[in-house]
Amino acid sequence: MPVPRAQRSPFRRLRQALLAAFALGLAAVAGLYVLGRPPAPVVVEAPSTPNEPLAVGSKGRRATGAPVVASEGFEYEQRVGQRSAFRLRGERFTTDQEGVVALQGVGLELSRENGEAYRVASRRATWDPRTREARLAGDVKLAGGRGFHLETDRLDLLEGGQSVVARTPVSFGLGEEFAGRAAGLRLDLESDVLHLRERVRIWGARESDPTPLGLEADDLVYRREERRLEAAGHALLSSGADRLWAERVDLELLADESAPRTAVASGGVRGRLDPSAEDGEEGGALTFEGTRVSAEFSPRPARPRSLELEGAEGAPARAVLRAADGVVRTLLAPRLSVTLVEGRPSAALAEGGVALREAPASEASNVLREASADRLEAVYDAAGTLSRVLLSGAVTLRQGDVEAIADRAESEVASGRALLTAARERVQVRSPRGELRAPRVEVERTGGLVRARGGVYAELPPGTSGLQLGPATGAGRPPIRVESHEADGSESRREWTFRGEVRASQGDSLLFADELRGTEADGIVVAEGSVRSLWEDRSGPSGPVATTVSSSRLTYRRDARRVEYEGDVQVRQEQRAMSCAKLTVELDDEQRARKMIASGVVRIVDQAAGRTVTGDEAAHDLAARTVLVEGAPVVLTETGGATVRGRRLLYDLAAGTARVLAEDEAP
Repeated sequence: MPVPRAQRSPFRRLRQALLAAFALGLAAVAGLYVLGRPPAPVVVEAPSTPNEPLAVGSKGRRATGAPVVASEGFEYEQRVGQRSAFRLRGERFTTDQEGVVALQGVGLELSRENGEAYRVASRRATWDPRTREARLAGDVKLAGGRGFHLETDRLDLLEGGQSVVARTPVSFGLGEEFAGRAAGLRLDLESDVLHLRERVRIWGARESDPTPLGLEADDLVYRREERRLEAAGHALLSSGADRLWAERVDLELLADESAPRTAVASGGVRGRLDPSAEDGEEGGALTFEGTRVSAEFSPRPARPRSLELEGAEGAPARAVLRAADGVVRTLLAPRLSVTLVEGRPSAALAEGGVALREAPASEASNVLREASADRLEAVYDAAGTLSRVLLSGAVTLRQGDVEAIADRAESEVASGRALLTAARERVQVRSPRGELRAPRVEVERTGGLVRARGGVYAELPPGTSGLQLGPATGAGRPPIRVESHEADGSESRREWTFRGEVRASQGDSLLFADELRGTEADGIVVAEGSVRSLWEDRSGPSGPVATTVSSSRLTYRRDARRVEYEGDVQVRQEQRAMSCAKLTVELDDEQRARKMIASGVVRIVDQAAGRTVTGDEAAHDLAARTVLVEGAPVVLTETGGATVRGRRLLYDLAAGTARVLAEDEAP
């Protein structure tokens, strides 16, 4: 007899409910298997964790009801063609009414098209099959190819597992070489690009590395396939005591990602290389600035072996070297390259308009020497001290009040020697004491020595040297202008020498010689070899009288106020000529000729009067226009052959008369 419905057993109703729940659970599990076939075991070591209540629902929401299915062991795989793109495993799992799976003891594998895989482990996770997104929490650890790994508290898999996002602080490592921290990250699996954010810090992880690499920035992008780090926002790159600051720094790593290969910094770049902080040797600290700086690194230690600096218009790149010799050298150029050995410069190349300045380390603003050119090449010694410089194109050198202009200049810094050359125009050397021009000029800083070759032009300003080429011919002292084949000078000794077909002028005076030299301190000028001196005698009332003196040697003595001619002296004034062994011209207070004294077989020929006078000595009073000839004897010979002899003879040039004086008669 059938049992009435009201009297049916309550166990039957419970059994029916359990069957319905079981059917619903089977449907949920079947749904999971529709999305992916049963996977092979996933090799991820997930930590064993105590059983924890799983109450997290889809997208972080708390589950709306009690779990529909709860079981031990969960595996899920998503394939793309023959490739396993996504594998998920859990030691325990539950599924809520929305199909969201909550897991404990989680292992996850994400595979890329190139076969590389990322493996993730965490204490717990939720997985939504509909969105294919997962959220992992609790001791999350991720490991990728080439030694990449990270740890964080929470990690989200978004966009169907193509993006990994951490919004909590992250610790990470790049192989065995680098470790780091960041406030969060995003990993794009398709492009294998890692974006670290909010004051990222990376440092060398090897304790044995004497110059560990460090990198800090507000944000950092790591393009793993390109092995490229892009740091942006207050970036700082360090290696030992070396520092580089910029708004952005891009690093390219070696193939094994063990060290940087290149770095490119941009935006307010400044840096410092200081090998002395490590090796204890003084000097060699290099600081630099630019709008863009590129560097190539040596692998171990990770130090720059080259720098490429770029500046902007009005803001050239700058490199400042504080050398062991106590000199600070500043190099400025739009483009600047520096080659380094163990952190010290070994060579430099600058182009586009270069300036090089030298100053003492104790007073860096006091520029001692300065050079500018279109291009500069520099070589440094093992200590990082500037050794040799080659300047080319519109070269200008300045030291104190001395300036030199050339097409090309080569300088040996240690010896202070420099060679200046010019292809079309002459090299110009200017100072308050004069100007020198020549195709080739050698300069020695020690002693201020100057050697000019190839055709020289020089000018000594009026009154600066106090020297003359001979008797003054007018008021004041005009500048001395000299042309010759070559010239030497000393700025410290204030002396100069011109050689080879010398032609000099001072006002109306001219001087020709094989060699001309002067010493400003002693006030002496000496001309030697085929000397010919031309000057005007302006002492007479009839106007200037041109005077030409030829000799082997001329000596001007400023303090003694005289000019001396020696060696086969020949003097010519108008139609009169005189020859002697030596001629001394006495000068007045204005350095003008006052008297000429001839000695040593004196011979005077007056063509206008038809007379010849010989004697041992003759004194020519230029103002009185008389010549007193003395000798043993003095002989006057007329054109017709008549002669007059005596010991003293006074020749009146103005009157054209001659008479013999008695022994005691005044002229």
